[in-house]
Amino acid sequence: MAQQKLLRQASYDTIALFALCAVVLLAANAGATGQADNGLASSPQAGGHCAYGSFQGTCKILSVTRASESRLQKEIAGDPGYEGFKVIYTFHPEVAVDPDSTGWDKEALSGVLKKENVLLLANGWYPGQKYLEKYHIAEGSDVACQLNLITQGTCSPIVYTFTAIDTADYFEQAGNR
Repeated sequence: MAQQKLLRQASYDTIALFALCAVVLLAANAGATGQADNGLASSPQAGGHCAYGSFQGTCKILSVTRASESRLQKEIAGDPGYEGFKVIYTFHPEVAVDPDSTGWDKEALSGVLKKENVLLLANGWYPGQKYLEKYHIAEGSDVACQLNLITQGTCSPIVYTFTAIDTADYFEQAGNR
């Protein structure tokens, strides 16, 4: 009888603990999603809601070399199944980029415009030979692109987009060939 009473009390204590945890988690979730007391959503406090200044230009392909860093792409399950190429490019704006219009200081902006960048697929893979052929990527070629510089928020500060190159095209992946 005493054991049953203890088990029943332990069960009640466990249920109460779970209920308390559920209430705390629901309250925390409401706060994290921006739910106010009136049920209306408020703006998130970190990340998101970013704004960019966009600058059209050309990306000059400086070099295309086999990427020793991509050797594992060929061997690891879930990766593309091929060794990739390191494509180095620089951005050249159509018109001069005015630091005052970007909110960036002159030195930082100058560094961005002089920087050599590596072209990777959207998921971080190096492109393969067939990808280079499909999108006409070769040393010395010019590719239409856009430089996006963050002006508000906490997202990626520098984003390049390519007009005629789909960086989310994974047609070379082992399962897609």
